[in-house]
Amino acid sequence: MNIYGQQIIATTLQGLEEVLEKELNIMGIERTEIITRGVTFPYSQANLYKTNMACRVALRILVPAFSFEASGPEDLYQKALQLPWDQFQNANNTFAIFNAINSQKFPHAQYVTLKLKDAICDSFRKNTGKRPNVDTERPDVYWHLHIYENKVTISLDSSGDSLHLRGYRRGHHGAPINEVLAAGLIYLSGWDPQHTPFIDGMCGSGTIAIEAAMLATRRAPNLNRRNFPFRNWADFNEDIYQDIRKQLMQDTRSNPPSIIGYDIQPRAIQTAEMHAKLAGVHKFIKFVKADFLDTKPESNKGVLIMNPPYGERLEIQDLESLYKAIGTTLKHQYPGWRAGIISSNKECHHAVGLNSSNTFHLLNGKLPCDYKIYEMFEGKKVRTGA
Repeated sequence: MNIYGQQIIATTLQGLEEVLEKELNIMGIERTEIITRGVTFPYSQANLYKTNMACRVALRILVPAFSFEASGPEDLYQKALQLPWDQFQNANNTFAIFNAINSQKFPHAQYVTLKLKDAICDSFRKNTGKRPNVDTERPDVYWHLHIYENKVTISLDSSGDSLHLRGYRRGHHGAPINEVLAAGLIYLSGWDPQHTPFIDGMCGSGTIAIEAAMLATRRAPNLNRRNFPFRNWADFNEDIYQDIRKQLMQDTRSNPPSIIGYDIQPRAIQTAEMHAKLAGVHKFIKFVKADFLDTKPESNKGVLIMNPPYGERLEIQDLESLYKAIGTTLKHQYPGWRAGIISSNKECHHAVGLNSSNTFHLLNGKLPCDYKIYEMFEGKKVRTGA
C-alpha cells in the first residue's frame, strides 16, 4: 500500500494534458504518461522541485504515498488507521486534507475526508498519545485524497497553494483568466517566444501578456515562492533545491520580442502595469490604452491572443457585433498574423466570420470554452464560417 517515491502526478486544467506533457518533456523529464487532467512521471527530488518552480501549466504536484481499495468510508477509516503516517509527519505537525472523489460508494466527500482525518489523528494518538491538529489555512503537511470507484490514492501535495497563484496578481479585477490557462493558450497558439511579436488584444489585468513575457524571458513562474510544503518533508534536500533554483535563475534572458497589451479601459492598463511590475517583466511589455478595433500592428507577422467578453455584461446582439468587428479587424489589419480567441459563446465564435485552423476544448473556470486559432493569410479572401 505504501507507494511513496515511485511516481509524481502533475495536475492541470481539462484540455491542457498534452500541453503539460510536452512542457515536461522539454524540461528533460521522460517516461511521462497522460491521465485525466494530469500527467504522471518518475519520482525524483530533482523532478519534484523543478516542476513546482518551473511548470507553467501545472496546478499541483502530487506524490502518491498510499494506495488501496475500500468499499466505503468505514473501510477506508480502518485501512487508513494502519498506515505509517509517522513516515511523513509527526504529532506536532499540522495537516489538511483536500479531496477529488468520483465514486458512488463514497457519495459524501466531506464525510469521507472527515473519516480520513480521524484515522490520521487516531493513529497518532494510539502510537504516541498525542494527536496532530488540522490547519486548513497554512498546514505543515498537505494531504490529497483521490477516490475513483473503490480505488483510494492518498498523496502528499508538494505545492500547497495552486501553482497558478504566481504572486503577481493583487486584489479583484473583474474575472481575470487563470494564469495556467493563459500559459496554455500561449503554448497552443504555437507562438515562438524567441523571435515572434505578441499582442494581447484585450488585456484586462494583463495576465496573458505577463505569462507571455515570463515565457519569453524564461522566468520560472514560481521561482520566488517560499512556502512549498515539500520543504517540510523529512527527506527534503536543500542542496538539490538550491542547485535547481540557481540554474533556473541563470536560464533567464532579457531580449524578448515585442509584447503589447491593449485595453480600452484606463484602469485595466494601470492594473496590468502594476501586475507586470510585481512579476518582474514590466520592462518587456508595452501596455497601451486603445480599442483593439482601431489597432494595426507594426510587424507583418506575429501572434495575437484574445479573451473577449462572453456575454456577462453585454446584450447578445451587441456581443455578436463585437465579435464580428474583431473578425473584420483581424482580416483587414492583421494579415500574416495568427490569432487565438477563447470564448464560451459559440454564436459569437461564428460571428467572427473566419475559418479556424484548429479548435481546442478547454475550461475557463467552470465554463466550457472553445479556443479557436485563425491564420490571417495576406492577400487571400477569408471565407465565412465557424
